[in-house]
Amino acid sequence: MSNVMLYVLGESLARATGKNETLCRGLLRLTVMDSVEPLRQAPDPNQALAYMKTMAFEDWKAVIEGAVLSQRLENIRVNKPDDVVARLRQTLVEKQSLLTMTA
Repeated sequence: MSNVMLYVLGESLARATGKNETLCRGLLRLTVMDSVEPLRQAPDPNQALAYMKTMAFEDWKAVIEGAVLSQRLENIRVNKPDDVVARLRQTLVEKQSLLTMTA
């Protein structure tokens, strides 16, 4: 099973920032890895992908609204990172049914 929400949010992030979609998915993946305590020291990136498949709405919301994502957006020189976070939050709300369909 693929991680549908990662792809949906990656596409939304790409549209909001004008950046490459693959870059945006990678940025989200790294943000999850740095935001979730057990994944911070995980030697295998596949652990993060497996974990993301189990993430619920509140888990994704915490990652999107966390300081790690905001800092990463600033690092890649995104104008108005707060607007981008708001767009991701809106996408998450609109697509939250995907989380229950793929769980």
